[in-house]
Amino acid sequence: MDSPRVILLVCILLFIYFSPNAPQPSIGQRYEIARRIGEEKHAAGLLETAHLGDFNPSANKWLNLTGFKQDDEYDWTGLNRVKEKALSDLNALLGTKTSELLNGLPNPATVKEDALAPETVLQDDRRARIPVWNNVTARLEGHWARSKLSDGLVSPEHLSGRGRNLTSRVGVEAPFELFYNRNITGPSGKVKIRLDEKLSDEVIHKNGKVRDINALITIKDELSSGDGWETRLYGVHFEELGGILLTSSSPKFAGRYALPQFALSEHTYSLAQDLLNKTIGADAQDARPYEDLRMLREDTWPPAPNDTPFNFPTPPHCEYIVYLQQYPIDRSNFYSTAPSKSVEDPDVLEFIEHELRFPTGASMPNLPPITMSMLVFSPDCGFILESKGPPDHLAKDGFHLQGPKLEAYLNQARRYTFLLAISCAIQMVLLTRQLKAAATPSTVSRVSFNTIAMMAMGDGFVWFLLVIVGIFVDSIFLVLIPTSFFAFICVGFFGMKFLIDIWTVQAPERRERERREAAAYAAAQAQAQAQAQAQAQPQNQDQNGTQSTPNVVVTPAGADTLPPPATARRPDNSDATEVILPPDQDLVAAEAEDNAALNGPTNPAVDARSEISSLYMRFFMLLLAICLLSINATSWPTSVRSFYTNTLAFIYFSFWLPQIYRNIMRNCRKALRWEFVIGQSVLRLLPILYLYMVPKNILFVEPDPHAAYALLAWVWIQIWVLASQELLGPRFFIPAGWAPPAYDYHPVLREADLEAGGGTSMPHGYTRAPSPSQVGNSSREQPTSSGGISEMLTSRSSSERSKQTFTCGVCLQDLEISSGEGVLERRAYMLTPCGHIYHSACLKAWADIRLVCPLCKEDLPPY
Repeated sequence: MDSPRVILLVCILLFIYFSPNAPQPSIGQRYEIARRIGEEKHAAGLLETAHLGDFNPSANKWLNLTGFKQDDEYDWTGLNRVKEKALSDLNALLGTKTSELLNGLPNPATVKEDALAPETVLQDDRRARIPVWNNVTARLEGHWARSKLSDGLVSPEHLSGRGRNLTSRVGVEAPFELFYNRNITGPSGKVKIRLDEKLSDEVIHKNGKVRDINALITIKDELSSGDGWETRLYGVHFEELGGILLTSSSPKFAGRYALPQFALSEHTYSLAQDLLNKTIGADAQDARPYEDLRMLREDTWPPAPNDTPFNFPTPPHCEYIVYLQQYPIDRSNFYSTAPSKSVEDPDVLEFIEHELRFPTGASMPNLPPITMSMLVFSPDCGFILESKGPPDHLAKDGFHLQGPKLEAYLNQARRYTFLLAISCAIQMVLLTRQLKAAATPSTVSRVSFNTIAMMAMGDGFVWFLLVIVGIFVDSIFLVLIPTSFFAFICVGFFGMKFLIDIWTVQAPERRERERREAAAYAAAQAQAQAQAQAQAQPQNQDQNGTQSTPNVVVTPAGADTLPPPATARRPDNSDATEVILPPDQDLVAAEAEDNAALNGPTNPAVDARSEISSLYMRFFMLLLAICLLSINATSWPTSVRSFYTNTLAFIYFSFWLPQIYRNIMRNCRKALRWEFVIGQSVLRLLPILYLYMVPKNILFVEPDPHAAYALLAWVWIQIWVLASQELLGPRFFIPAGWAPPAYDYHPVLREADLEAGGGTSMPHGYTRAPSPSQVGNSSREQPTSSGGISEMLTSRSSSERSKQTFTCGVCLQDLEISSGEGVLERRAYMLTPCGHIYHSACLKAWADIRLVCPLCKEDLPPY
């Protein structure tokens, strides 16, 4: 086997093949499984035989279920208050239809005599329904407030000294009277509910329809930090009524089996009972007594604390009972979407829902969000919460809970993902055009490696995010494919190609910088060693000023420490003059030969491949670390996560800073095309500005306009500095001496040099004859002495006297220069260190191909 990868693959396969099977449950585990299945069967039987009113704590009626016994000491006095509040809100919302929908009374004008066909009755009775969505799978958000109905309820804070009976529910005696998880103590806050309706689990009754529904509720208290308490809820959705009844479930609260007891009428009780008997009741009767513990329904019976090591008790948590009521929808905007439907037809919503689930290409209106009111009651923690909205709260404080339907949200996500794909494609085009513009070593050397690396890192992060979303969201997977493809091409092909080109071209510069740093470090070490020797030398002198000879120690290992014998040859002390070679001649070659002799022959191709491999490894490892850290940051507290997100965004949108720094260090005015700078800035800012400024965005990010304005201003400042560097010079804002010396291609030419026709700063070569105005003046003003030229210059105007005309060595066209020109006027010409002057555009076009003087072929400094 030549490759170690084959050995690793074989070892993995052998490990999988010879790994032992899962151990069989022990006797204790089997007993625990049998006990839990027995409790579940008992609860399922009680669910099937119970009636509405069997659980009425005010009448001293209790159920033989965990959490519904008198010994559990829950405060159920708030349950009747919540039911009355829910009925009052329902009457205010639906009016006269409330009684018909709660009691399942069909419309007398449409009732068929054939009562054995419930589907027919439902089909004919749909005109009496309220306009609500049938499928309410959505994500709702809003604000809550503590209800006045909570007054007088017993909370965990008032149980100090007597405590509740937690032994049967927690497993051991534990003093948890003062702390309950999921306890809400503040006056108000935010709430989020994610509804997931199961269309397969439904019961069609003679006068109604009910479906199984799950929810994940997150309640955030404004007085506490973090993201709030998250609770899994289980319940039923009454389609005709638009109401939802939810409850939590745990080892100390059998909420799912007692859920029908929370219904508002006999009709809704029977609907919920039939559905639960069909779902969890049938599962409980089919359970086998010796199944694996993991196969139990953890949504009904989550693992008890007895399963934890050493029987360690866990703190209890508050249980929730939630009432949701959907608000009717205004159908006046939907009639035009169904051509075959009349204005009086009430099935427009069903047509829209069918089109959303099974699109046929029909035009769709802008769907309004789902709006629901909320009531939350906790029997063990003693609080009642309600959503902010009319009629109990002002409309400016909120309008209950709102959110888009899942289908509408997915359509919106597809549109924005398509726009992101277009943005990535445009970025790819801009990057390819910049690659073509920077096709020579001279142009590549001006580009900052860190600027392109930061942009590629952002593209890689987008690609990683799209892949993660595509794995978990199948509905938009097809739209994510081209978007992730463009993002991967930007980072994996064009971005990395540009980085490799920059790394390769700038390799000599890095090696030279490393050599200088090593030389400076060696010089510092030598200076420190010389100072140490100078400090130690006085200690070897005696009091008379004569240097004492150190004692010589003769060791058995040899005579290296002995002085040389008297017959040893002394070095000749000739009076010849020492020859000191300059550092740019033989010493450099000798040093190179010594390094080659010590290190052996080197292969440049192998070194380049190793550097490129190392570049790839470091880049993608850093990208993976940032992605994993960002995923982990989703579980951090809100303040910490917000700080991390804003800091990461600020660092990412500082991608022009490295280019500004490189322009300063190399004295370069322009390295990138302006279409690349403007285009990349706008396209990379748009997604962040959307997430930071749009309240209901597709990622449900909390808006932060101040951070959005700060990022926008920061990027604009960087672009302004780049433009100023091109116009005013790369070091216009840097004090003298803060940057290494660099050559200025646009110097100020003094008037004395122009009048003398030469000088230290005067360009030479290709000076042409005087201008026609000068010829006319010379014919009228003849010199009267040998100093006539000076008299002629003196008699001219100052503007004519300070001008000189040259010939550009590239285009062979005239170039007129005046002394003391401004910054923008000096941009018209470029003067090389060798003294040749050119048009700026001519020399830049030449230097983009080769950074040498067009006339004398001497190397030119970067510009």
